Amino acid sequence: MMTLRWATTVIFVGTLTASCGGDAGAPASLACQTTDSAGVALVMNGESRSESYAGRSVGASTALSLGGGALEADELRRLSRVRDATVLADGRVVVADGGSAQLRVFDADGADVEAWGRRGEGPGEFTGLAAVARWRGDSIAAWDMWQNRVSILDSNGDYGRSFGLLPGGESAPRVVDVHAEGTILGMVLPNVGPAERRSGPVRRSRTYVLLDDTGSLQTSLGVFPGSEGYVEYGEILMSWQVPFGRSTVAAFWRNEIVVGTNDFYEIRTYGANGTLRRLVRRSGDRRSPSQADLDAHVEGLLATLSPEDRALQAASAARLPLVDAYPAYASVKADASGHLWVEEYRLPDEERRRWSVYDFEGCVREVDMPRDLEVFEIGSDYVLGRTQDELDVEQVQVWPLS
Repeated sequence: MMTLRWATTVIFVGTLTASCGGDAGAPASLACQTTDSAGVALVMNGESRSESYAGRSVGASTALSLGGGALEADELRRLSRVRDATVLADGRVVVADGGSAQLRVFDADGADVEAWGRRGEGPGEFTGLAAVARWRGDSIAAWDMWQNRVSILDSNGDYGRSFGLLPGGESAPRVVDVHAEGTILGMVLPNVGPAERRSGPVRRSRTYVLLDDTGSLQTSLGVFPGSEGYVEYGEILMSWQVPFGRSTVAAFWRNEIVVGTNDFYEIRTYGANGTLRRLVRRSGDRRSPSQADLDAHVEGLLATLSPEDRALQAASAARLPLVDAYPAYASVKADASGHLWVEEYRLPDEERRRWSVYDFEGCVREVDMPRDLEVFEIGSDYVLGRTQDELDVEQVQVWPLS
């Protein structure tokens, strides 16, 4: 396997001249030097190498495992279609369980203690529970994607109020991230008219917006490329995500908003008024997938289908295009300590799941994450996410972060 060696450049808009060498004793290759050029501060990080796996690390075993259990266990209590989770100030974990359309609450010892809400369209009820996050004060925000509604509950699960997102707009935004002070980062997909319904590769744009605590538009951050897809219109619509396709990802980072298009390694940050604040870039060699990589990926996709669906979709899957390069990274997430975590794209032959961790000055460290963990939240001393075993039983896990 080719070894990827990256040199990192982080560019900050503003006037700054400083050194941010990081922790004492850090490898020289990781020391970063900040200089000023025509009002733009340049934070230079050296190449990453094995010594860079230092500073922060994820523990060797879980601190909590929630849900799961034997197949003989009460299926009504098992987690299903988990979309998100968050840790409250007192250590309780609230899980957005799509299968039950409830917020499942576990105590700090992992016991399943409560269920908030139920399936329905009334106040405090859900039909498409898709996200949960801490809100202003000790409140909790829960997003129902099918009802285009955010519900606010207190820390006891008592319903307070709800509001729609961009009420009266042509398209309902999807919630991308929630700021604890009461702001929502949303993503709006365009409406596709008949004239745009053509078979073949497609990459429709998306608009990122900031919404206030009533769901109204606060700021538009602009239009960005969407996910690479492939569609075939006919008697049956065939729609695929292009294997190894590029997209745009976004998240809150302190009081800024991160938006990154992973065609190349660049991440932009914006202020609350929509002005561009910073550019984070990282140079290095990019690997390209082979036809064998694509064939193996498609075979894996088809293997998850029933025999009938596989026969129906195999011809379309065989026409999926081969992209020219893997995405530069996979996702972004901010932690409770003000670091920005960038999930590096895991290649088919890589076992390790790497995250690059930037402090607010732009200096970088790297951390290995549990291989099959879908990360929901990163606290000051924990990582919260979802796993699924070989029997498709879901668990929400808390891993210690030191």
